[in-house]
Parts: sequence; structure tokens; C-alpha cells
Amino acid sequence: MKKVTFTKRPAKGGAVQVHGTVVSLHNGLLLVSTGIPSLDSVLGGGVPLGSVFLLEEDVHTRFSTLLTKYFLAEGVTSGHGLYVASANANPDVLLNALPKPTSMSSTRSSQQKNDNDMKIAFMYKDLPKNQSSLSGVSRYGHYYDISCNMDKSEVEKCDLKSLHLTDEISYGEGKNDMFRYTLKHLKQCINNSRYEMKQKNSGDQQLNVLRVVLPHFASPLWCGDKPDNIHNIVRFLHCLRAVARNSMIACLVTIPTHLYHENEVAMIRQLVDTSIELEAFVGEKNPVFKQYHGLLKIHKLPRLNSLVNFVPDSFDLAFELKRTKFIIEYMHLPPDISETASRQGMDETNDKLHPRSACGGVSLNKKLDF
Repeated sequence: MKKVTFTKRPAKGGAVQVHGTVVSLHNGLLLVSTGIPSLDSVLGGGVPLGSVFLLEEDVHTRFSTLLTKYFLAEGVTSGHGLYVASANANPDVLLNALPKPTSMSSTRSSQQKNDNDMKIAFMYKDLPKNQSSLSGVSRYGHYYDISCNMDKSEVEKCDLKSLHLTDEISYGEGKNDMFRYTLKHLKQCINNSRYEMKQKNSGDQQLNVLRVVLPHFASPLWCGDKPDNIHNIVRFLHCLRAVARNSMIACLVTIPTHLYHENEVAMIRQLVDTSIELEAFVGEKNPVFKQYHGLLKIHKLPRLNSLVNFVPDSFDLAFELKRTKFIIEYMHLPPDISETASRQGMDETNDKLHPRSACGGVSLNKKLDF
């Protein structure tokens, strides 16, 4: 009998390796980190390349701006290119306030110190901890300290392209030119560069990721007061996603959706791959949510190269802003101690006013007492 041997066939092009990316175990796509490990866990590992990530802003844009800084800071640390186009503030104001990268060595040492201090309850060391926090040791992302700013020299090292639309286009030229000009300028930055998917095999250049950020998109400075604004927004997002599909880019678009009608917001969500809303607590906070600063609502998760999208363990998510970091946690409601305490107090007062009978009930003093 003839012996049959199997040999491994060599690959034609080899796997695409891009710095600062990881292959998704769910759909095999390349993912980039958002800069927040807990948010990466919610998205299934990160933001897929060639997708549009919609971040629905909170009312005062405090937390949405912070998430945008995380996204840009991760691009600087990973060596990616940055493209920022804004019609509101100058993009340099946002780029000069990026958080400073930090390591997890101090956090690990503090955890080890706490474990060594627990000498009495040694039997509880092997028990599983509460998984309320989604933050963990990231495989390819980084950690940042929001109390310190990143050095300007680190930002200047990366391939940075910024566009301030109010300086490029005057108000009298029409708001439609802002959408066309942004798309045209973005295509010029992608063509004939290492961000193009159909790049020719050249030994000098290597494929890299371009992080496209559009902060406060579809704001009144973008659209004005015209009644057909939603149609211009829909056309722009449709073209932007078409450009992203054929390029090595990851888009982050922040939109104040609270300024639009529900039907218009639904149309916007249909033209993006990922949609997450930040609902910050304004004014007097409910005592139940005293440890959180707002809720995180998932409206749409990416479903690229697969029939079913990634599903997190729970959709009840909340975010908390600490002194040095921004984290997302599973929301666990504490027991309503105040209600039980008030009920116990009412029972004690009832026992004093109406002593209980031998049968266990309350002896009424009058016939009209209930």
C-alpha cells in the first residue's frame, strides 16, 4: 500500500500584520482599541477596521469628549495616523489635551499588597470575585491617566491631519460644502498612501491604520437651520462608510442625537456599524445610582463578516468617572435598605400603639380602626 503524505501548502500573500491591531475571534476582522479596556469588552474586542462607530453625545458633551480623547490617545500610542475634522472648536484644542499613557504595574502591586494583608480570611482567596467591572488586562490596548496630559512631542511624531472647517469654508458658501469638502479632503489623505487597502506591494511603505474622528458632527455649525439637514447627514454617512470599507481606517463620529427627532436618529443609526449612547445624570441624582455618573446604552453592535453580532453578557451598563480613569461597569442595583428600615420602623410603632393579640393579629381599640 502506497503511503500518502500531506504537506502544508504555502500561503500566497501571508497574513496582514498591522501594528496596534488584533484579529477578532468572532469574525476574523482586524480590531483597534478604543483606549478604554472596558469599552473594548463591550464591543467584542474593539472597533473593526473599515467601520463607522457612532457615539451619541451626552447633553453637555463632557463624557463624549473624554471618550474621543481616549480614542485619539490610543492612536498616538499605537503609532496610527490621525485625522480630525471639526466645525466647532479647533482640532488642536482637542489634540493638546490627550491623556497620558500609564502602565498597570502600580495597580498590580497594590492588588498584591491587598492580597498579602488578608491573612485572617485566607479561605476566601480562591473564591471568584465580583465581575461588575469590565476592565481587565488588555492584550493590545493601553491604559491612560486623565489627570495628566500627553507630551506634545509624542503627538507630533504621528501622521496628523487636522481640518477646521470654519477656517476653510465661509458661512455664505453653504453648509453642503462642508460635507463635500470633508469627504474630498479625506479621500486625498487616503489615496496614494499606506492607508489604502489596494496598495501596491512596495518594500518602503507598510500598511497602517488611520483613525478618523469627527467630533460634534451634525451640530448646528455643520448643518445650519435648513429643513433638509437629515438628508445631507444621511448622504455623508453613506459615503463615509463606503470609503471606510475600502481603506485601513476606523471612524469615530460623535453626534448630538438629542437635537433630532426619533425617526431621524433611527435613520442615522442604520448607516453606521456601531451605535452607543451616553446618558449622563444631570441635576439631582437618584440615590440608587450614586456611584455612577451615567448610563451606557447599546443600540447597535458591528456585524461585519458574520451573520450574528457579538452579544455582551449584559446590556445593563453604567459608566463612572474616577480621578485618573473612565470605566464602564455592569450595573448592580443595591438592596433598598431605606424602604426595609422604614417598614421595620412602622411595625415597631404599630406594636406600641396597637398591641398584638394572642392569635398573632393586631387588637383594635375601636371598631373603626383598620
